[in-house]
Amino acid sequence: MNKLFIFLIGSIFILQGCSSQTAKPAPYEEEPTAYTPGEFNQESLYALLMAELAGQRRLYPVAFRQYFEQAKKTQDSAVAERATRIAQYIRDPDKILQAAQLWRSISPQSAEPYQLEANILQHKGLHKEALPLLMKALESDPLRTLALIRTQISGLEADIVDNYLGILTDYRQQAAPRADLELTLALLHEKKEDFNNALTAFDRSLVLEPENPEALIHKAEMLKSSGDAASALSMIESAVEKQPENRQLQILYTQLLFIEKQNKEGVKQAQALLTNNANDHQLTFYLALLMLDHQQFDGAKNALNALFLIRPEDSAPYFYLGHIAQKQEQIPTAIQHYLKVSHGNNILPALSRATGLLNQPTDKTQVQKILKEGRAQHPILNAQLYTLEAEWLNLHNFPHESEAILEEALSISPLDTTLLYTRAMMIEGNNFPQAEKDLRQILKLEPDNALVKNALGYTLTLHTTRYEEALTLIREALKTEPEDPAILDSMGWVLHKLGRHEDALPYLEKAHQLYSDPEVSSHLIQVYWLLGQKENALSLLKSSSAATPDNPFLKEAEAVINAPNNGSNPE
Repeated sequence: MNKLFIFLIGSIFILQGCSSQTAKPAPYEEEPTAYTPGEFNQESLYALLMAELAGQRRLYPVAFRQYFEQAKKTQDSAVAERATRIAQYIRDPDKILQAAQLWRSISPQSAEPYQLEANILQHKGLHKEALPLLMKALESDPLRTLALIRTQISGLEADIVDNYLGILTDYRQQAAPRADLELTLALLHEKKEDFNNALTAFDRSLVLEPENPEALIHKAEMLKSSGDAASALSMIESAVEKQPENRQLQILYTQLLFIEKQNKEGVKQAQALLTNNANDHQLTFYLALLMLDHQQFDGAKNALNALFLIRPEDSAPYFYLGHIAQKQEQIPTAIQHYLKVSHGNNILPALSRATGLLNQPTDKTQVQKILKEGRAQHPILNAQLYTLEAEWLNLHNFPHESEAILEEALSISPLDTTLLYTRAMMIEGNNFPQAEKDLRQILKLEPDNALVKNALGYTLTLHTTRYEEALTLIREALKTEPEDPAILDSMGWVLHKLGRHEDALPYLEKAHQLYSDPEVSSHLIQVYWLLGQKENALSLLKSSSAATPDNPFLKEAEAVINAPNNGSNPE
């Protein structure tokens, strides 16, 4: 660093004691002066002093501008570095990039500006542009540069991965053996799904540094994802014995025990982690859900209850306690837990589960009370909770009250698409004109809604003969959601209604392949039969009826098969 600059910065810290004065410095205006590039002169010192004072007063954009301009003029690497640090502090990627480029042009032997510039370029997705900068930094600071590459691997495109592999492989041939280089190569190979080369590189890394947690964990994760959790468990078990204080290894070990169905030992390890990390809310929650996922309900309950000791105000654990109670058929307890969920993303699912467990018509008053209180406490969920109540009433044979609650909801929110859709689907069987009106109102509000286009198109095939209009709507929906089995089924069914049975068949077969619902099965059975594919029709009817006996859609298909003069291809 220039000695004069060192003196300047030192003197500025002495001057900090004056910063409590209330008088504001006069705004700095640079006067045109004869200037010798690469030197400090009076004007430079004044500008740098103003820059540092601006920084002390948190006028960071002013400080950056002055430092950056003076770095260009003086070509001093310390000034360029200072400009870069300010840009980092204010987290301005463009300024970091600008300052780092200047810094490396002044000090090409320094690795850090190359790393900073490469990092910003990678965050912008410009991996190809970052590559030569990283390779330059690799020459003088391989430790940080390789670490930087590893942090970016998940976002790299295949061709960039190949470029990195090529350059790092060449670098490996000329450099001394490095565990972090082998680890970086392993992760690049894994990104390419070249697991054999990845495994070889992981092993080379661990030969050089047998207890490297990063390499151990990444190798174990790769083995687990490739279906060899047993080998991963064996390796991590050994690593935990050698590094019993490493929490990441302990967590992975616990997870692998459960995957390998060593549940008793898994619960034991989870409990040890909980004991040693009693105040760690995130870890406790994770272990609770891990045990819950593997049906270890007692361990999960203990962990969930421990969460209340860490954060008593957090109601989220009640949802999972409700789930456990429901699984254990402790229905009143499950309902109590669900109703205690007061915040977070599980409020609606909790109320849905609670009311779903109240599944007798005699529970109507309690259900309505729960949902009325829910709307009062969570007005943002009004539409969903009105919908939940209407669906419960309709399911339990209170159709008039169901429609009335939707009318009440729509009087409050007449353009709510959730409410309009719910009413349309609920009344389409006995009041199709109103259902059509509701669906068309939604399409005015959401012209690209594929779900509603499909619903309107399909219901047109059920209640009218406006099949061409239905076809247009369903075709538009299918363009938006080409793999949706419901829309594929609708397309097949409307083509069938138009007499285009051959055209209908591939849509229905694909829909059935994606989702073998009885209604889809019924449509496919009928088209098979009409096309003369009797064996396919009878076989599918038999298997579907065995799975869902007395299903009305399958009864409809059976009636088509048994109808007189309906046993041959109409073509």
